[in-house]
Amino acid sequence: MDQASVHKQGPASPDSIVVNLVQAVDQFFAEMKMPDEVFKNPSYQSDASEKVCGLTNTYLKPVRIGRKTMLGDTALYYGRKVDLFPKAYEIIEFEAASNIVRFFENRIVETLTDYMSIHSGNKKLDIDLRKGVITRLVFLGFRNEFEWLKQGSPFRFRDLQHIILRFVQK
Repeated sequence: MDQASVHKQGPASPDSIVVNLVQAVDQFFAEMKMPDEVFKNPSYQSDASEKVCGLTNTYLKPVRIGRKTMLGDTALYYGRKVDLFPKAYEIIEFEAASNIVRFFENRIVETLTDYMSIHSGNKKLDIDLRKGVITRLVFLGFRNEFEWLKQGSPFRFRDLQHIILRFVQK
């Protein structure tokens, strides 16, 4: 199922697989009637209440475009990341030089990943998703609270709801 068709499906059911994390978080926040004040400037230099995205510098790989919200004292970062540029000494296709647009389009398709990172005190939970499946999962201090999350398993809307509600109801 491509991402455009997911966007057109309308409201997600709890069993729906999250294929576009940003849209799923937006939908859940809208259902909860979250105030705009939860959205913060994601820059480390500002904590202003602003509905803006942040973009990492291109020297950081992968490049991330994302948002920050504050759920009580917990920061939720979420967005999408893509590994646009080859790694040092990576061999790329010969045709890339003659059709750079196609090269970058293919690179986006191959590496586009949804991410969510939760920071609460000295605890951190990182989740990466590709096509609705958890591809990377990092627990720092949260292992017992989210033991039901497994790398390689589908990430459902109810999983997202459970995670966010855990911090909203603190």
